[in-house]
Amino acid sequence: MGAQRRYRGTRTARFRLAGTLVLLVLTLIAPAMAQDIGARDVDLDDDLMAEQVVGKVVKQIIFQGNRRYDESTLKYSIGTKEGLKLSDSRLAEDVSTLLTFFARVTIKMEEMTDGVRITFIVEENPVTTSVIFRGFTALSNQDLNAAVGTKEGYPFAKFKIEQDRLLLTDMLKKKGYYFAEVQAASGAYGEGRQVVFTAIEGPEVEVDEVRFIGNESIDSDTLLSNMILDESGFLSSTSFVQRTLDQDLISVVSFYRAEGFLDAVVDLRELSFSEDKEDVIITIEVQENAPYLLDEIRIVGGESFPGDRSTLYGLLGIEPGMIRRDFALYQAQQALRTFYLENAYYNARIAVSTEEDSLTHTAVTTFTITEGSPVKVGRVDITGNTLTRDKVIRRSLTIHPGGPLNSIEIDKSIARLDGLSFFELGSVEAKVVDTDDPGVKNVVLNLEEGRTGSVKFSAGISSDLGLLGVFELTKRNFDYADLPKHWGDAIAGKAFTGGGQTLNLLISPGTSYSQYRLAFHEPWFLGEYVVSGPSGEIEESPFSFGFDIYHTVFTRFRSMSAGRGSGSPPAKCGGSTDSGWMTFSGPASVSRSRTCGSRTSPSTPLRPRFSRKV
Repeated sequence: MGAQRRYRGTRTARFRLAGTLVLLVLTLIAPAMAQDIGARDVDLDDDLMAEQVVGKVVKQIIFQGNRRYDESTLKYSIGTKEGLKLSDSRLAEDVSTLLTFFARVTIKMEEMTDGVRITFIVEENPVTTSVIFRGFTALSNQDLNAAVGTKEGYPFAKFKIEQDRLLLTDMLKKKGYYFAEVQAASGAYGEGRQVVFTAIEGPEVEVDEVRFIGNESIDSDTLLSNMILDESGFLSSTSFVQRTLDQDLISVVSFYRAEGFLDAVVDLRELSFSEDKEDVIITIEVQENAPYLLDEIRIVGGESFPGDRSTLYGLLGIEPGMIRRDFALYQAQQALRTFYLENAYYNARIAVSTEEDSLTHTAVTTFTITEGSPVKVGRVDITGNTLTRDKVIRRSLTIHPGGPLNSIEIDKSIARLDGLSFFELGSVEAKVVDTDDPGVKNVVLNLEEGRTGSVKFSAGISSDLGLLGVFELTKRNFDYADLPKHWGDAIAGKAFTGGGQTLNLLISPGTSYSQYRLAFHEPWFLGEYVVSGPSGEIEESPFSFGFDIYHTVFTRFRSMSAGRGSGSPPAKCGGSTDSGWMTFSGPASVSRSRTCGSRTSPSTPLRPRFSRKV
């Protein structure tokens, strides 16, 4: 082997024998290390021409000088592998990777009869024995230690220190310390190195005012509402963050262009800081230029409505001469989409494109409709209802087998199931599944059973009511026919569940006031869920049924207003009782009786609980 030569980034002319490889290594290492690579050494055997070894099979990889990392780990971390052909670009990446572990890397290459042997001679970095933070008041030590990559007990690396310095500076600026600076220093400490980060935070800067100049068409308040930065008020303050301001300038430009001002330009005009540097006035300059107007509106496609194209154009809500606004175009697109979905064109696609003329400030807008064919519902499958009966779910759906597949109705069905409060909120999902017939698709509804029962216990005492206890049981999705096989089912909530009914039981005994109530409601009385007709209409029960059985006893009250079915005390009674019973009625109302002392008060109408649906 020939003698080895040390080279640095400024000595590229000396490596005529291995110049290609060395330059590539240095080119990739320099940005990756974010430091002066001239301060770090990479050695390469210059007795071998690059073209002599590049492309040959790597027969053996050896590491020397590594104490902290075992050879198998280092081999795994690099891209050059035994058995693969040697690549100069891959070797350059390997050197960059190894310099994150070691202070210096020396490469030796030996040509063998059937390939090449590569030896990486590495020099270990010293260990970081101490990391100290000084001058940081806006960040806690816990946050600082978690953020930096320089940590005690890990290898010392200068490039990491520089990265950490920039990171800490950025963290302070995000906190509103616009003038913050962080300095980093290192030195020998024990058997390793100590790193000290010192912060010069400066004042925390707040946004005093945001001024706009040049905005003639859109007022300043509207522009300010599109920004994250806001003006500090009497009870609120907004920290000034340069990065946030940069994002806000982009947001204001985007808003202008969405409003049709496609040539608008928004720039930061000035930052005016107060004398103590604690407040800033932001001045933003706007060049609106003329808005773009809709010159022509076209609809391409829509062959299923050839005789009534005015219907499609009438849905758009835009006309030539209007300002080209993104939201108006989006609304027009959604109006067409909804129209097609309501007509069972489930596969319909609506695309919007515009062509702008910068000379005339006009735009031609084209809505391209790809209709597909109308789709019908094949099956409606329901999964996840381990307790709720199928018919209770299906009677809430607005999509049915044989009917048109309408995604609007699918969303409506999901909303109705959520409204029942029988299932976990947001758990109802619908999936459209293809079938062998392209004109028929199945709908799979998946849901998750929720808690439908609640029990309340309470007790108290007051000067008006005396001692009072309350036990109340409310059960939604009740099913009187779902009898438990054993008492454990009732306790676990696996009985009396799934019929869509509602049960309420109230027991409230007291020394002066007592109330007892049993209420039941069946929204589909004697109903059979039947789908019939060519369009999948539903035959549903025309009746709902319910009853209240209640009894309220008063022993002390003498002046309270009468209630209606809620058990509130009657007017001006010494001691009284108020009772109700199971009621059956059609559209007509039914009376209830109240007893007040030795006389009966006039009857009061009770809201019918047995009614015909209209």
